[in-house]
Amino acid sequence: MQPLSLPQYQHLHVHTEHDVISLRQAVRQMARSVGLGLPEQARITAAISEIARALLLDGGTSRFIIQVVDQDPRPALEVVCVSPHAHAHEAHTSQNLHALSEACALVDETNLTTLHEGVPLILRMWLGHGSRKR
Repeated sequence: MQPLSLPQYQHLHVHTEHDVISLRQAVRQMARSVGLGLPEQARITAAISEIARALLLDGGTSRFIIQVVDQDPRPALEVVCVSPHAHAHEAHTSQNLHALSEACALVDETNLTTLHEGVPLILRMWLGHGSRKR
């Protein structure tokens, strides 16, 4: 296997629906550039869209970092979401819980089950063969 040529990370802020579309495009482009197949590209893009739209509907803005990480158990495309305006009581709205549930089902790994103010939600799609979802 050839070593990964890691693209630089990207920071995107979501304030409007147009920003959600830009975020989708950036995630898909990064997923394609690191060699994820079409099904994996679609899954991680859909997961990120669910999260971004739910936060936007709650009236908050959010920041996303898209990057490739090389960690155990394997390298992954990682998307980190931080919502500085999501308060603990908003984190449990049915829209956010549905978005989190959908996102968790679509990606290989998540590290959080609720969104709280300033606490990042990390979604990962493993690179190479052996992705958990088929």
